[in-house]
Amino acid sequence: MKPTNLDWTQLVRPNGQLNREMTSHIEILYTGLHGQSVQRFRLKDGNRYIYKPLPPGDDRFREIQAYLQVMPLLSELAQPPAYPALIAYAAPAEQLDILHESMLASVAAVEESMVVLSHPVGWIVTEDIGVLEHRHSSAVLEQVIDQMAGWHTVAAHHLTRLPQTGQKPPLPIASSSLLERWEQVQAVMQEIALSIHASAAHANDTFPSCCEPLPHVSEQLLLALQHHIYEATERIAAQPSVLLHGDLHAGNYGVNPQGTMIILDWEHSHAGSLFWDLYHLIDLSHPLFPREMTAELRHSLLKRYWVASGSGKAIAATHSQRYPVVLRAYNTFAEFEKDYLLYAIIYSIWMLLLIQNDLRQQPPIWPHALLLAQQAETQQHMEQCLAVWQDTYPAE
Repeated sequence: MKPTNLDWTQLVRPNGQLNREMTSHIEILYTGLHGQSVQRFRLKDGNRYIYKPLPPGDDRFREIQAYLQVMPLLSELAQPPAYPALIAYAAPAEQLDILHESMLASVAAVEESMVVLSHPVGWIVTEDIGVLEHRHSSAVLEQVIDQMAGWHTVAAHHLTRLPQTGQKPPLPIASSSLLERWEQVQAVMQEIALSIHASAAHANDTFPSCCEPLPHVSEQLLLALQHHIYEATERIAAQPSVLLHGDLHAGNYGVNPQGTMIILDWEHSHAGSLFWDLYHLIDLSHPLFPREMTAELRHSLLKRYWVASGSGKAIAATHSQRYPVVLRAYNTFAEFEKDYLLYAIIYSIWMLLLIQNDLRQQPPIWPHALLLAQQAETQQHMEQCLAVWQDTYPAE
């Protein structure tokens, strides 16, 4: 709900801070790596909103772009995902002009319902959808999977003006970087497994078998994996793109007090492989949002996506043409799951190398304890995927 009789030009001061003469009960929700805080505040009329300053850098307006360009597409779905409505946004005048010029049709469709301001700093105000419970339970993951299957059906012609890459390099680049330094990959995998094993032994913990050092990864299996990485990368990269949320860690989805699943922060939405959203939700690690995953739950979630998308022939014929066209490349769920496992293995190994680099940085991006936990989780997920791939889809 947009408040009335409000001088929006005074809501945020030139330094980017909320005007405390107009607002009350300001609560910091979190502070990003850029040092700016997202805040819940209340106006004099009693209504609550969320204030989010835009971070520095070239991508600072991606969240506004998502609201103007992506959210109208979501509203056309049979069951659109729930997300906080954009109430107002602001940026320096010249940047607003550039932003609007790049997406005139989208802006014309939605801007009349929003307050748009020229302001020295960039920011947005959204509705307050209440305190969310951020969980990574199987029931929550199933709800997100169902919604994801919907937004992946957005028609291809809408995707041409969206960014074509997200926060991580696209699959061909990630794969090439691994294949070019495969000896380092092997060394890092063994080093991390041994390090985790030693840490657990020192703590007198029972070390999970999934994270044991990798004697079962023979030279033959590594050669087969190299071959299949190249093969899978070519196959997946050739498939049509879908609309991606792009950043599905547990902090970006949650259940509100009314029990509704809310999907937050679409600023990293882009066009790409549907496996990215699946991997981000199921297997990609995050220092602040650890999760537990098993081979059985992973298989169940992938099968749920397969069915929810229509590939499992489980929805009405009238909807059968809405499922992502990329899935038509797979004759069976087994083929689809095999490519997901390879995709997850590729990016998990890539993440292990990235985390190793983060651990060497001074000062570190995240505390070492969080990075080490993220490393162990990534190693576990990678080995789960590798074990299933090896057992279920042995190399020819």
